[in-house]
Amino acid sequence: MQTAILSSRLFLVLTAAASLFAANPRPVVLTTDCGADMDDQWALAHLVLSPEFDVRAVVTTHVGKWKSLPAPAAESSARNARDVLAHMPVRTKAVVMPGSSVPLTSRAPLPNPGVDRIISESKSFTRDRRLTVLVIGAATDTASAIMTDPSIADRIEIIAMGFKGWAEGGDEFNIQNDPIAWQVI
Repeated sequence: MQTAILSSRLFLVLTAAASLFAANPRPVVLTTDCGADMDDQWALAHLVLSPEFDVRAVVTTHVGKWKSLPAPAAESSARNARDVLAHMPVRTKAVVMPGSSVPLTSRAPLPNPGVDRIISESKSFTRDRRLTVLVIGAATDTASAIMTDPSIADRIEIIAMGFKGWAEGGDEFNIQNDPIAWQVI
């Protein structure tokens, strides 16, 4: 039941984003805990198959304390993402980079290839033409990118799955997994 609710919320987020930018593909970096539940695999497949999106990179991350991926979590998630992409009938495959396998424990960034990729992908964007960072898992790498290069805030926009619902609000699974990262964002 909870997976169905998460999947339907994710579908609504992706559909809303797609409808806004159908004419020009929206450049996206996806951060995901691909492999924890099937919703992230579905979201990745949807993104790469949708002409509305230009998926530049996939940064994989940890799941948190309630679920697990084999250690190191970010690399396990990367293997899952690469497997999904291998089955997609697309010409250009998005680059998959492992991010952090652990959440932030302080307001110090956790350097890793995923953080570097978010920063490098953002370099050709501006305040008026931003790169979308779609966060559907832990936000460790997005927060670490912001702390590593604060000017990135002028080049990216973050669309995140992080709250239970409009009316009631509340901390969702992804928020509880990485509260310091969400405070940074």
